[in-house]
Amino acid sequence: MRSSPDKMRTLMILNKLCNFINRICGFLSIFLIGVILFLISVGVFFRYIVGNALSYPEELAGFCFVWVTMLGAVICFYKKSHIGVSIIIDKFPGKLKGFFKIVIYLMIIGFSYLMISKGYLLLRIASNQVSPAAQINMGWKYSAIPVIGIIFSLYCLVSILNYFFTGNDTLRG
Repeated sequence: MRSSPDKMRTLMILNKLCNFINRICGFLSIFLIGVILFLISVGVFFRYIVGNALSYPEELAGFCFVWVTMLGAVICFYKKSHIGVSIIIDKFPGKLKGFFKIVIYLMIIGFSYLMISKGYLLLRIASNQVSPAAQINMGWKYSAIPVIGIIFSLYCLVSILNYFFTGNDTLRG
């Protein structure tokens, strides 16, 4: 499809933004996995070597695990390595296949909207609570839901724009 240089420049900036966000998600995931390993090791050490179990490492590792899981979903979505059943869509010709891809992206945006709106409500409720052992605001744990919903929405919108202007929905860096 033909498009103006300004639109292509904007699209390139949006793709670079998605690439930057994906790199941050990757670095955060690696860091949080390291934190989880450290916390579990500390918990095991104090429980079995020192003989005095600590209550907070498992809880903090749970916080990190929620974020790692959500960040991993974003990374997989960016790389298009999420599990999917494309056997039916692959049978369609090019333009119809593209139409169904757009429909799927719109459905993901709808689900992301629910993640953002309902996640925000959950966050408002949870931010009044603290975790039992570590005394950390529970909002940190539940904030992953709306944040990841925003990132999913951005990735879908940029994928749709990529499809309309280049004929390929792949996010590029």
